[in-house]
Amino acid sequence: MQRWLKFVKNLPALGWEPHVLTVRNGTYSATDEQLTAEVPGNVHVYKTKSRDPFRLYTLLKGKKDRSVPVALINIDRKRSAVDRIAMYIRSNFFIPDARKGWIPFAVKEALRIIRKEQIDLLVSTGPPHSTHLAGLRIKKECGITWLADLRDPWTSVYYNDMLPRTARTRRIDKGYEDRVLMHADAVTVVSRGMKEEFADRNPHVEVVMNGFDPDDMPPAVQDIPADKFRLTYTGNFKPNQHVPVLWDAMIELLEEDTAFATDFILHFIGNVDDRVAEYFNVHGMRHHLQLSGYVPHSLATAALTDSALLLFVVPSSRNNKLIITGKLFEYLASGRPILSVGPTGGDAAAVLGDTGRDGMIDYNDKENMKQCLLRHYHEWKQRGGKPGRLENSRLEKYSRQASAHKMAGIMHELIHSKNV
Repeated sequence: MQRWLKFVKNLPALGWEPHVLTVRNGTYSATDEQLTAEVPGNVHVYKTKSRDPFRLYTLLKGKKDRSVPVALINIDRKRSAVDRIAMYIRSNFFIPDARKGWIPFAVKEALRIIRKEQIDLLVSTGPPHSTHLAGLRIKKECGITWLADLRDPWTSVYYNDMLPRTARTRRIDKGYEDRVLMHADAVTVVSRGMKEEFADRNPHVEVVMNGFDPDDMPPAVQDIPADKFRLTYTGNFKPNQHVPVLWDAMIELLEEDTAFATDFILHFIGNVDDRVAEYFNVHGMRHHLQLSGYVPHSLATAALTDSALLLFVVPSSRNNKLIITGKLFEYLASGRPILSVGPTGGDAAAVLGDTGRDGMIDYNDKENMKQCLLRHYHEWKQRGGKPGRLENSRLEKYSRQASAHKMAGIMHELIHSKNV
């Protein structure tokens, strides 16, 4: 959501008038009302109804609000019969995803807007990738120039391996992916690895990374000593980010170094898979773990600058070399050092290297994890508990404004090539 919120914010200055089509009264795992203030007042926003199976799910669970479970949190744990049935239905009867009920409403309203407002370019963004099926249908109906923006992989995305999908479901989904990629006039993706994955089906795949918005980053607190050496993670922490070797490294340091044990706190801000707390409970170290739950984005970014060290864990899965989350760019912009765990040859590791940060540490490299923790802890102690700040001179190309400039250029080129 933030990717296109930021594009909508920046594109008008680059010659584009955005018209946004979305769903009315949808179900979401979390909402942040503060972000609505960032939508420019002159942007046209249209909302339609949708057939949403999550509404039935919330009724079956006896929930009165419109929230749905956070995707993939505790997905591989023992589940109730209702959860197992719902997961099977969601995985195999709603292809590519459970938001496909919006397609007919989106297509009808988009065609009306296109004709009334004389729209030049259609952009679909996913996940949910069912939005691209709406884009495909709109393209066939009126022939508009169409850009498909994929923020995550489609059929190869890591969480598909966790879902009880049948072989038939996987074939159908792959067919949808192929048709979208082959019929879109251009495709934008968030990483070099995704471009390589899709380039065989579309000659016009461009990388437009996510980034950080300077307006989101509070001034860093450098002069106020902290009472704890805080290692912070923001966002949802899923089962395939659970790295036992990393927790082992922390537990060993807590047992070996009395000073470290006195000062260390592992702080999660967001929804966290249960096994993290279970692991620390088993080892008698639960008091070193702080779980804050979901907070508005502004509070999450403030917590980054108040931390001594940030934790970044790339999900452990096939094709995880392609993963670059928006979180990484905000981590970088905070100026705080980062303990990064993931594939050492992946796209995220390349960004860390390009910005002069500590390198990615392999999932099984416990000694390097311990050394990284201890090095930053000792530097924090030497500063009297004050957080350090790294220089950000290499970050300009990773800003939301820079990404918007690149996206605008791609969009202008599409329109120009159609009119030639």
